[in-house]
Amino acid sequence: MEAHKRMPVDTAVRTTFFQRLDIRTKAVLFCMNIALVFFFNNPVYNGVLLLGTVACFIVSGLPRDGVKRVFMMLLPVFFVLFPVTAFSALPDQFSHEQSRYVILYLFPNNTAPLTIGGLLLGCSFIFRISVMVLSTLLLTYTTPVDDFLRLSQRLRVPYTLAFIVTTSLRFIPTLENKALMVLNAQRARGADLDSGGVWKRVRSYSSIMIPMIVDSIRMSENLALAMLNRGFGASKTPTMDDDVGLRRIDYFLLTLSILLLVISMMLKLKQCGQL
Repeated sequence: MEAHKRMPVDTAVRTTFFQRLDIRTKAVLFCMNIALVFFFNNPVYNGVLLLGTVACFIVSGLPRDGVKRVFMMLLPVFFVLFPVTAFSALPDQFSHEQSRYVILYLFPNNTAPLTIGGLLLGCSFIFRISVMVLSTLLLTYTTPVDDFLRLSQRLRVPYTLAFIVTTSLRFIPTLENKALMVLNAQRARGADLDSGGVWKRVRSYSSIMIPMIVDSIRMSENLALAMLNRGFGASKTPTMDDDVGLRRIDYFLLTLSILLLVISMMLKLKQCGQL
């Protein structure tokens, strides 16, 4: 009987701990992580959550070059977000006296105060965005498209809509790799993409966007032909191979996430983690 058992379709894909988890477990952990990062304004709490997310990302064995590129693109956002938050946070909005301490005023007449709470809140916002980005990458990179489709079926989401969303998530890494290939090809041909001002770089990157758009259209046409050849849309209730189920580790992580969420709610009710 063991010899006749069907092997999972994507067994070769599930090589790491997070890839072997059930999609429901990963979805709950993702939602819990996003919710917890909004519970507290203190950067210490969000920093601990960020360290935990980074540790999970390292354990997952995912390539770090893509994460580095994403955060390089987010650096301008962080450089703008931090001073705006630091100078726009008023002392009255903080509950602790030390957070209300004004370091200096940016303008005369005591306007645009720079407070300790504003600096801490700016750090907390940066940690918050980082946790959301890493959690999203961790979920999308460790979950096959079929698992997203199974989850959407359990949630009674229309199959066509679920296929559009999951296919879009599936092709994010593919388009990212193609963009890097086009970028390296343009540099090999002598294109100067890294010098000059901001507007010069934007204009120079048009040589990358045009091949990317053309290649994306070609990919969409090939995908449409493949879907037609496989009879997509012939049945309103398509069936799928359900290869992944809840295991002991899934139940343990679900219980742990619920316990952590309850503890965080209790801490929030006690005004812990507030500035």
